Amino acid sequence: MPLPQTKRILIVTTIISSTVVAALFFLGWQLNEKANELETVVQSVANEMAISKYRESLQNTLASSQAERVEVSSYVVRGNEGTIALLSQIEELASKLGVELATDKLDVVTPKDAEFSNLNASISFRGSEKATITMIEALENLPFMGHIKQMTIIRTVDPVTKLPITSANVELTFSLADV
Repeated sequence: MPLPQTKRILIVTTIISSTVVAALFFLGWQLNEKANELETVVQSVANEMAISKYRESLQNTLASSQAERVEVSSYVVRGNEGTIALLSQIEELASKLGVELATDKLDVVTPKDAEFSNLNASISFRGSEKATITMIEALENLPFMGHIKQMTIIRTVDPVTKLPITSANVELTFSLADV
């Protein structure tokens, strides 16, 4: 029995409509998948751009702070050569000021979990009160990262010349970069 023309059109229309609806759902699902992929790629690109911008900012900061970093690093005693230079500078100061200088102790201590070691020095010097005080002030103002831990000053009289003599024993600590 042949289908009437209307039923045939209705069945064909239903099949075509169902196919179109299925195709639309499939395309919508594909579009959603591609949108998710695109969102991931956009986020990755944004992250890379942020990292690149941060890297550029860091490079600019490093370049602009070069002079300051060089100046700060000059305040740290660097290795054996730096230690020798520091001691030479102290001896030169003592010579200029006219005080007798002796290095009593010199050792390196590395605290646990520290980036720098400590250079501990104990020096003794004697001379006129003015020269001794000037030497102490010079030690306080040495251009290195350090400090005076302890200081003892004794005023006496030279038994031969009968002139006043000031003696000082100073314990110093400086930051020492192991080079």
